[in-house]
Amino acid sequence: MARWAGAEIASAWILPNEDPVPDEKTWSGRVQIGGVINIDPHRRRMIGVAGAVAEHLWFGGWIENFDPDDSSISESDWHLAGSEPGHSDDALWKAVESTGRMLRLDGPVWPRVLHEARRLIVGARGFLG
Repeated sequence: MARWAGAEIASAWILPNEDPVPDEKTWSGRVQIGGVINIDPHRRRMIGVAGAVAEHLWFGGWIENFDPDDSSISESDWHLAGSEPGHSDDALWKAVESTGRMLRLDGPVWPRVLHEARRLIVGARGFLG
């Protein structure tokens, strides 16, 4: 989503979680983004919610039942989205809806997300040896 929005990707990685407990992710990822100050506020909000929205959709959720106040949005992503953690507003909901349309399995950004995730996982496996 950050690339689509025109942000600079400083780094991105995905690593396996060691001995995940039930209901815990088997892989975790992070991305460091630069240049967001020059991005339209709506697109910046979309970047902030993209990870949580993508996970929600990946696990079979519908965008209509996504709850940003009860999701895995990190504190830094809340701030990127222009909101205080746990306090969604109309602008954040619009970003969630836009992001959901982009990241649906048949949406325009989803194939790029899968391609990048696979690339990062293959790289992590090579790094871990």
